[in-house]
Amino acid sequence: KRSNSKMCDLMEQKSKKVVVGVDLDEVLGEFLTNLCSFTSETYGWKFTVDDFFSYNFSEVWKITLPETQKVVSAYLSSKCFTDGIPAIPGARDALESLLDKFDFYVVTSRQTYITETTKKWIDENFPNIFQDVLLGNHYGLTGVQVSKPEMCRKVGAEILIDDAVNYCRESSKNMNEVYLFDWNLKYKWNRADDSENPKNMFRLSSWDQMKEKLLEYYDRKRRND
Repeated sequence: KRSNSKMCDLMEQKSKKVVVGVDLDEVLGEFLTNLCSFTSETYGWKFTVDDFFSYNFSEVWKITLPETQKVVSAYLSSKCFTDGIPAIPGARDALESLLDKFDFYVVTSRQTYITETTKKWIDENFPNIFQDVLLGNHYGLTGVQVSKPEMCRKVGAEILIDDAVNYCRESSKNMNEVYLFDWNLKYKWNRADDSENPKNMFRLSSWDQMKEKLLEYYDRKRRND
């Protein structure tokens, strides 16, 4: 009987968990930091993360889209990328502390051909935190592309954490809340008039803030259940 009771408690606890979709690049890891190192070493470019007013790299580098695709492809096969990008400070600790209340899924726009590298990085930097890793294959030259809202729908996410204004606004239509991650308020590519954002979209600048916001959501949901 005790065993059955424990099993019921575990099932009930699992059913009460909130599902959250978490973007990878610039939310969990510093993709641009190593990209800038790569373009400096390979092409002699002097761009820093602070130069990225847009996440459309061709606008920043002032080169064509095909040229941009070649540069990014070279980066993704280089040691600057495959050896691992830096993890965002505070992300792992915050996520680990919330595992009793939340189920987390990685939902990234990365192309599917770097699935193995992506999952390896997640396993090394965020072990036993994420239920699964979904890649949307955006900008992929082959294969099916899957939108952020669709990836979130597949895993039953109520919340999305992302650094892209367009993904957050798009996803807000079908999700309870969306959190725009703007680390230390330094992400120029997600500058936008926040008054134009949906009411369920919030700009947060650290993983400490993210943790606090997630707990607020969880407590509010429990009270309303």
